[in-house]
Amino acid sequence: MVLSVKWNQNGNWVLTASKDQIIKVYDIRAMKELESFRGHRKDVTALAWHPFHEEYFVSGSFDGSIYHWLVGHDTPQVEIPNAHDNSVWDLAWHPIGYLLC
Repeated sequence: MVLSVKWNQNGNWVLTASKDQIIKVYDIRAMKELESFRGHRKDVTALAWHPFHEEYFVSGSFDGSIYHWLVGHDTPQVEIPNAHDNSVWDLAWHPIGYLLC
């Protein structure tokens, strides 16, 4: 079950998060999966692309964790296991990209 979908500002990539703990990025120009990201231990419930760095995104999970990822790298760049006591349902970057809520 897909729980979140986000378009990249480049208009070519779409990011999906699901109950199987996998994040996938698809390239719509080729109509195929570009990469899969694994690391969360519970359902991935939230996604947000960085507003300027097109390869950089964050994900939130049912267990309250937040992970920072880069397209082209199969492991998280940063893991925050107890970012919240409970589920992370949404993530949003400040418009100039220096703050994540």
